[in-house]
Amino acid sequence: MKKRIGILLDYPTYRKIPTKKSSYEKIQYYHSAAKKHDLIPLFMTPSLINPKKMTCTGYEKQRKKYSQVVRSIPKVIHNRAMPGKKGKRILKKIEASTSIYNRYTRYTKLYIHRILNQYRSLQKHLPATETFNKSHLSQMMKKHKTLFIKPISNSVGNGIIKISRIKPEKWKMQTNKGVRYVAKDQVYQQIKLSQKKSSYLVQEGIALATYRGNPYDLRVSVQKNGKGEWQITGIIGKVAGRGKHVTNVAKGGKVVRCERLFAHSGFDEQKIRKEVEHLALEVAKTLDKKLTNLADLGLDIGVTPDGDMFFIEMNGRDQRYSFRNGRMLEAWSKTYENPIDYGHYLLCQQ
Repeated sequence: MKKRIGILLDYPTYRKIPTKKSSYEKIQYYHSAAKKHDLIPLFMTPSLINPKKMTCTGYEKQRKKYSQVVRSIPKVIHNRAMPGKKGKRILKKIEASTSIYNRYTRYTKLYIHRILNQYRSLQKHLPATETFNKSHLSQMMKKHKTLFIKPISNSVGNGIIKISRIKPEKWKMQTNKGVRYVAKDQVYQQIKLSQKKSSYLVQEGIALATYRGNPYDLRVSVQKNGKGEWQITGIIGKVAGRGKHVTNVAKGGKVVRCERLFAHSGFDEQKIRKEVEHLALEVAKTLDKKLTNLADLGLDIGVTPDGDMFFIEMNGRDQRYSFRNGRMLEAWSKTYENPIDYGHYLLCQQ
């Protein structure tokens, strides 16, 4: 009898399953990966899980169509959702009976930084980072010419502010709405006016290598494979749009293959790739010691013009489309295949 593997999605994505147009998720790739192991993918969403009966309503593909069915909760679930409070409570109730990998898909940037900062080998790869307040901002402005003020938990570049020292008493402030120049003693007040009601951090700005005059960083897909081991699935570059201060594709950035970026920057391609992979694996393995059931990460790594590397951010739910946009179709499909291979590995362990 075939076993099922759960794919847990946010409800807006889940309800589009029958249309086969489920936003950033390439549903067919889950089927291709599951078929290799004779598994049946069951597409789920937290609100349709019944923890009392240990059942769930989900979509299964039957005769080329998707039908809603009621099934026992699968023994292994790959989490691709970012559930709210209610969804988190539901998952907590079932986690004793099922293995949910990538159980948590959102951690605050400051929390991740503090974990990694405990390890001496990683400290040189971390930009200086503090909680955002008037005292920390003042201290950081004295030490660094460029700073980023970031929401602690937002993604896709939302709400990020860049400030740069132009003169001793004058700073350039850049937001998604544009650029303005601010006196040094007014920077804190102007940042507060631009912020929404969320927590922020202040971080040292790294001088990134550029491509045609625009800074770039790297998205590295790091995943556990069918042997339960961490591996690099793919690396793709993200180049900031002209005049933009973030590289996110959703904010006007574009994807460029890292080979082209490395050649443009004059790097030894094999050497720099090997160093990026080493750092990404070290970050993933370090976080795996402290966080629960990690298996599928998208890491942002910046490279300076001198080839020094800095860890920028961890994405607990890599949306993967950067590889599609960069026409790295094999790597794109592998980003779906590896988590299913790992799910099969967990089923075999059981």
